[in-house]
Amino acid sequence: MNIVEESMFCQDGGSSRASSTYDRNEFIDMLLEDTSERLSMQGTVTVNDGPLQMSSMSGDNSIYQGITIETINKAFEMKKEVFVQGNIAKQLIKLLKYGQNKIPNFIGSFEHREAERMYVLTDTKTQSLKDVFYSGTSTTHIHNQVTAQITIQNLKCFINRHDSIICDSTAYYTLVLRYHDIVYITKMCTPDRCGYISFDGSYIFNKIPYNFKIKVELYVLRIAPSPKGLRSLFSSRTHNIPLTKLIGETTIDLRNLHNDRFILKQLDQLKSRSDELTASVTVETQWPETWKGFLTIGIGDSNRHVIWDRKWCVLRGCEISCYTFPCEEKYAKSRMVISLRECVSCTEMRNIYPKKHSLLLEMKSVNVTERIYVTPDTQEELNSWKKNIDMILQGLINWRTVILS
Repeated sequence: MNIVEESMFCQDGGSSRASSTYDRNEFIDMLLEDTSERLSMQGTVTVNDGPLQMSSMSGDNSIYQGITIETINKAFEMKKEVFVQGNIAKQLIKLLKYGQNKIPNFIGSFEHREAERMYVLTDTKTQSLKDVFYSGTSTTHIHNQVTAQITIQNLKCFINRHDSIICDSTAYYTLVLRYHDIVYITKMCTPDRCGYISFDGSYIFNKIPYNFKIKVELYVLRIAPSPKGLRSLFSSRTHNIPLTKLIGETTIDLRNLHNDRFILKQLDQLKSRSDELTASVTVETQWPETWKGFLTIGIGDSNRHVIWDRKWCVLRGCEISCYTFPCEEKYAKSRMVISLRECVSCTEMRNIYPKKHSLLLEMKSVNVTERIYVTPDTQEELNSWKKNIDMILQGLINWRTVILS
């Protein structure tokens, strides 16, 4: 089963929200069910096999405000995905019940464990999609901020008590890792004699903002042994399908990702102590796309003489590399490098360079303060440079604990 890697909802920002979350969600639900009969509109909305199409709608009702065609189309796609996941969950329940009633020794078999694992994945996917939609968040529509790729691997869990001590059973454990609509699940494993479980694999979360919270959930599948001998003739033990239960959870965020050790919050009443999770978490900052252009660079004090020099500049990562000609970018070292790690502000200035606006980059390192003026050829280029530089400066602030580590 494929992992959900793309969001089914587009966040249009605060201006696109209706007067209340309930009204907005109810409105979209009605659109998807039977809009033409249940809503009074000046235009029409049609729901076919393809995306929704809407001509015009009345502005008298505040419930319509900010509901865009893109929002409705995304909601339609998300509804289809939830429908698919729901059908998969139903089929898995039928499979589990059929195996329980018709297949000898099904409970505890590999097929049973895989069906249980797939049910957990499908159920979590469905809930995650609903949460993304109703919260109005998405991992694929994050604009104007520096994101990161987060990789979690070397997952190990220490179970602080053995299930066999509490009940004569075998326990299989699996971990679910999820962030919004990105969901992963590990294979089911049993602990060793010391209570340790190693979960193989690397789990990658791409384009994650700095305020992320990756949720990690621990599930257990307990299999009680079948009665033997004469006991089996009088035993009518039945199992409530599915058997897998959520027993612990924790979160990984920017504040604790360097700890490598996480305490799983206890969610069942069988444990006296919480389980522990260890993991290797690596973060690779994803800077904006490379930005290039000619800049007239000046170094000095605005109240004194400023030396200007026109350079071909390349903004890559958090550095601006300066060349004399564009062709030098491929085969020569840069003439000068401006590190934005030392930049504390980027301000638009007037009348520093004749008849043009400039950007003032104020640099601070130890006890030295330096002012660098960069002047694009047009106001449009200046706006683009300022937007990218501001994004990087904010990214350096947001991800400072990762960058400085």
